[in-house]
Amino acid sequence: PPRAGGRERLIRSQLCSPTPRRREVQAQMAGAAAEAKALMLVIERAARGDPNAQGRLGYLYQMGNGVVQNQVEALQLYTQAADQGDARAQYDLGNCYITGDGVDHDEKKAARLFRQAAKQGLACA
Repeated sequence: PPRAGGRERLIRSQLCSPTPRRREVQAQMAGAAAEAKALMLVIERAARGDPNAQGRLGYLYQMGNGVVQNQVEALQLYTQAADQGDARAQYDLGNCYITGDGVDHDEKKAARLFRQAAKQGLACA
């Protein structure tokens, strides 16, 4: 079988040791499994074209949360979701344009995206 990664090896070694942390480590593993399952559900929904899932997955890629950070993938997902009218994705994509994060700085595009998100009631836009 393939070798476990560093974090997984550490957790397994702690499980096999007679320390009182065993329950804590088991809880960490259960939490990691739940996070992985939730991530897979978001990926599946995004692949089916769900704009909310696309926006969420875009954010995960932008931040590198649960996935390898990938600004190109984040922008593609934000754009797909924003084009379908997802207010949060419009706001996040607008932030990318206003800061130049992965795209050329473009205040006009950012303002347009912020207005679209605000029209849908997104308070932070």
